[in-house]
Amino acid sequence: SPPMPSFDPAHIVLATLVVSFVLFVSDAVRYEVVALGVVVTLVLTGVLDVEAGFGGFSSSAVVLIAAMYVFGHAFTKSGLAEGLGRRILGSRGGEAWIVLKMTALSGLLSSVLSNTGVVATLIPIASATSRRAQVPLSRLLIPLAFGSLVGGLVTVIATSTNIAINDILDAEGQERFELFEFSALGRVLVGITTLFFAGPGRWLLPKSKLE
Repeated sequence: SPPMPSFDPAHIVLATLVVSFVLFVSDAVRYEVVALGVVVTLVLTGVLDVEAGFGGFSSSAVVLIAAMYVFGHAFTKSGLAEGLGRRILGSRGGEAWIVLKMTALSGLLSSVLSNTGVVATLIPIASATSRRAQVPLSRLLIPLAFGSLVGGLVTVIATSTNIAINDILDAEGQERFELFEFSALGRVLVGITTLFFAGPGRWLLPKSKLE
């Protein structure tokens, strides 16, 4: 029988990258299926061995990230996040006060929850607050987004990036970050971001009409 053609691993990786990119952009297949398909493809083609391809599933970082997503989903579905948001935001005070509370709240929740989940939870609350307080929604969403980003710098578990870096440090025999190792810097950044959007940054927010 004729010998099986051999392909350059670099070409296989490039082709897999292109196909996965097209699937991600077209949204033809669920993201997690595409991600698993990439791993299986690289293992079956011999680019990766089985241990290298599936070893990550036994990583403590992966387990912790999965657990945090479960916790975040439960926190959101139970209504705690929404109730906290409505209680803190309300509609009292002027625009500057509402922007300040929106930025601080998203930063606070993002310090222990996925920032994607925090934003998804707070958007409807921001919309309701916008209507009650007669503040354009666009002027609340940007502070909300930035607050959730800097909130991820408060604790190690705030983002999957922090957790992954901690796992790499452990694998290299280096000292891991403690839970609140860089919280001081994170709190300062959350405070600066909050004051900026409630103060001078408010003049840079979109001046769209009330929706």
